[in-house]
Amino acid sequence: MWVAQCLEHDIAAQGPTIEVAQDAFVRVLAAQIAVARHHGEEPLAAFEQAPSYYWERFERALRLADPIQIPDPIDIPPAFMIDAMQKSLADTRIYA
Repeated sequence: MWVAQCLEHDIAAQGPTIEVAQDAFVRVLAAQIAVARHHGEEPLAAFEQAPSYYWERFERALRLADPIQIPDPIDIPPAFMIDAMQKSLADTRIYA
């Protein structure tokens, strides 16, 4: 299991591969931004920094070569759909 964790704002997502975790993270982050915009709030203002445990792990982590591109939140499905999409993905099995 892979975890994508934002340090500046304690937001995370998980997935069975790096790519799935990154995609899930982008969707969660974009959804949070879209919800805040919808309510006229500053995006991510409700989220404090991640605990020091994650900052320490970050300092020791290997860096990914490619930065993650975050799409405009308009292209992201509503937050209630993200959970359903992740559950559907979790039920997917790949057989070799």
